[in-house]
Parts: sequence; structure tokens; C-alpha cells
Amino acid sequence: MNKVSQLKNTKAVTWGDIIVVVAVVIISLIALVPLLLNRGEPTTVLVSVGGKESEYSLSQNREIDLGTMVVVIENGSVFVKSTTCSEKICYYTGKISQVNQRIVCQPHGIVITIKGASEFNADTGSGV
Repeated sequence: MNKVSQLKNTKAVTWGDIIVVVAVVIISLIALVPLLLNRGEPTTVLVSVGGKESEYSLSQNREIDLGTMVVVIENGSVFVKSTTCSEKICYYTGKISQVNQRIVCQPHGIVITIKGASEFNADTGSGV
């Protein structure tokens, strides 16, 4: 038999191929479960201004005046009420309420991050 007729007689997909694909899918799903479950409940808001960090409870409504920006924590979410920067990207980010979501104002060097109760940070893989 020549090589062309051998190729014509082989199956495109074998049972072994199907088993390997199913195993890879199952292993991938199992690996994702801890990442999805360990996000934790949002509990605090971390405000970093030029490297100096302050932490606030997400459950306590308040208004934080940072001089160049006013940040509001309200009903479990955070948003920028006003800012003096020209682009206002931080303002247009809107409300954030999930663990590891951020509002960033590059002109003023301000980063607002929601942190959770979990000890695992899904964004960086490092401890919180």
C-alpha cells in the first residue's frame, strides 16, 4: 500500500483524541474553580494617592475629599463624584463594586481599588 491510500484509510478523529480533549477541558475547568471562588466578598476600598494608601470600609457610606478629587462610597460601590483632571477618565469609569476593580486617575496619581476578604488576589496571583 502506498502512503496516499494509507492516509485515506485512517480516521480523522479517534477515540483517543476525544478522550484527550475531554481530559484537557475537565482539567482546565478544575483549575479555574479556585480562581472564581476565592475572589471573596468586597469589604474595603483602598485609596492610593502618590503611593500613600488609606483603607475605608465599603459598607460605610462616606465622601472622601482628596483635594483634586471627591470619591464617594455608597451602598457597596465606589465612584468619583468630581475631579479636576482634564480627561476625567476616572469620573467616566463609573461605579465599581467587585473585588479587584479599579478607578485610576493618572494625572493625579490616584488609584482606587476594591479589596475582598479573600487572601488570594486573582489579578496578580499574589497574597492580599
